[in-house]
Amino acid sequence: MIEKTRANPLRDEAANQMSIRETILRAWLRDGIPWLTTDDGEVKRDAAGELVLAYFPTGIKELAEWTAATGKYSPLLASKKFLFADRSCSLSELTGLSRSTQNSKIHIAKRDSCLATIENLKERAEFQLAETNKTNRIAKLLEKLKRLEQINAAQEDEIREVRISVVQLNKQMNKAKRQYESNEEQLRKDHSALLEENIALKKILAKVTPLKSVNTDKE
Repeated sequence: MIEKTRANPLRDEAANQMSIRETILRAWLRDGIPWLTTDDGEVKRDAAGELVLAYFPTGIKELAEWTAATGKYSPLLASKKFLFADRSCSLSELTGLSRSTQNSKIHIAKRDSCLATIENLKERAEFQLAETNKTNRIAKLLEKLKRLEQINAAQEDEIREVRISVVQLNKQMNKAKRQYESNEEQLRKDHSALLEENIALKKILAKVTPLKSVNTDKE
């Protein structure tokens, strides 16, 4: 008589959880890691404006603890079905496992399969971020270039205005210099004329003074 294997609900659920993990991870590796979204389904961006990938476990501890709550997925993403090898699973089906259960002999093959997929997912994440955000980075660089060009144009206008001001000041200085030189020449002429007039007056006085002395003596 063959002894029937007794059912073990906890073991079966643990096996199911390992299978769910493997299905989702492989689906993401094949089709791409989903982008993190808001409750309204809008993609989230970080402080730099870059798209953010949905969370996936990166090690053995994170794999065991992986649930929709730890991933902080939106309800829309958590309920989405991911298909791989004729099995369809959602993130909302994930429940936490103890590491001892995950590392048990009966589940170790699935665990190792998941860990190998995770390593490949890390590389895909880098590629996916670089490829998807490339357009965004290019747009940012173009915007930065535009701002620099605007700054440069403003500086060129400012430099042009300064040059015009310098030219105008030079003209004003040259005009003032010519006026000063003209005034100085006129002053010299006036001074010379005064000197000549003074000399002439002295000559006249010199002639008048002896005559005055003669008249005084006669009296």
